[in-house]
Amino acid sequence: PQLSNLGKIVGQEKGAADLAALYDDIDAVLAQHLKGVGPKKVYFENNADFATSLPGSGFHDTIVLGGGKNIFGDIAIANTGSASVHTYTVDPVEIINRNPDVIIHNGVAGLAAGYAPWDQTQFAAQAQRIIDRPGWSAIKAVQDKNVIVFSNFFFSALGKQLGALAVAKWLYPDRLADVDVDAYFARWLKAQGVEA
Repeated sequence: PQLSNLGKIVGQEKGAADLAALYDDIDAVLAQHLKGVGPKKVYFENNADFATSLPGSGFHDTIVLGGGKNIFGDIAIANTGSASVHTYTVDPVEIINRNPDVIIHNGVAGLAAGYAPWDQTQFAAQAQRIIDRPGWSAIKAVQDKNVIVFSNFFFSALGKQLGALAVAKWLYPDRLADVDVDAYFARWLKAQGVEA
């Protein structure tokens, strides 16, 4: 309803309806493909070494909506409106102890998120820095090569709904084999007037 109201206010009712339909389409895909899954353990790192997101953060919610279980979802802080829920520093040894199935890292140091795509070698280099951390070879995600690095521009698109779809695809590639995340992202870009 909010998108519809906003569309009326700014005189872009069709655009608002298109975005609402995209949001609903992704929601339906998530509900259909994730029905009955046992959540996989996820360590989410928010653009800095050992900085995770907690309940109260949209990043935490995106992990859960995508079928994951935030390994630090048990930490509650009093002021969920503070930046602490988005970038809460954790002990690297505790990450090893909690042994995530998947590691998802937001960003690459020095690169600004935006419409221009990043070079794939930069994503790979960031993933390798994570893999090479002392003691991290004991983590299931590292052993299984489930370390994902992404641009926040992509992940946060459409109120992080596209991020939730990407998380689901990363966690359950077999269940979402027929889902083309790029096609949904292209629909969002088109609404911005940008070619995919």
